[in-house]
Amino acid sequence: MQAEKDQVEKLLSFRQRDKFSASAWDERGLSPSNDALCRQLTLHLRTMKFRMLIVACLLANALTATAQDFTITSEVNNVIYKGMGNPLVVVANGVACDKLELQAKQCSFTRKGCSFTIRPDTAASSVIEIEVFDVSGSQRRKIGSLPFRCIKRSPPVAYVGNRRAGTITKQLITELGAVVAMLENPLVEVPLKITGFHFSLYRSGAATIELQNEGGRFGAGLTQLLTTLKAGDRIVLSNIIVQYVDTTRERIAPIEFEIVD
Repeated sequence: MQAEKDQVEKLLSFRQRDKFSASAWDERGLSPSNDALCRQLTLHLRTMKFRMLIVACLLANALTATAQDFTITSEVNNVIYKGMGNPLVVVANGVACDKLELQAKQCSFTRKGCSFTIRPDTAASSVIEIEVFDVSGSQRRKIGSLPFRCIKRSPPVAYVGNRRAGTITKQLITELGAVVAMLENPLVEVPLKITGFHFSLYRSGAATIELQNEGGRFGAGLTQLLTTLKAGDRIVLSNIIVQYVDTTRERIAPIEFEIVD
């Protein structure tokens, strides 16, 4: 372990050295091209060394897993979210994908080929151990296990463009043409799909207009309704349903805008 740390420190030190500036060449008694070219070489080399350092770290992690004859890969290295589906790819040497099983406390699993989806309970511990089993033979055989950090996620938030509330023009909301959902400050981008929402138009002195929209993009009916908007109108998108990668669904908070000129 100490040897690996020493190697990483050497790589970092080497990456930070000024190797191609005019002064550095002068120290070595060499005469390169112009200084601008030297600066380009420095930037290029630093980029290459940084990439090499990343590859070295990834190889170190990979060797830890493959030493046990299997790998488990998540979207973010050894991090999964509680209360939602998280994609995993599992590969074990000499065992077909359909002969692998996963197990972890307070977690459920679904699978499709070599791809698994793990859904930890909201009460799952902060670190869970995912066990891998070979079920190809007459007896279930444990291949090994790996720890994953299990964190609580923030609720998804709805946006139209980059807006959650406030004022918006008739032209802009028509051009944007959709509502999307995202997690706030996620460690990894989580694919979220809006399956539908309810649209309400409030206008002073007039009856409220209600419309149900399927999907996140504005349908033909809603698009037509937006052409009638006037300054002072208030619109509310509510009952917004978000679907996760494991097809589970959740209702998220409504968003509201006032139409301005």
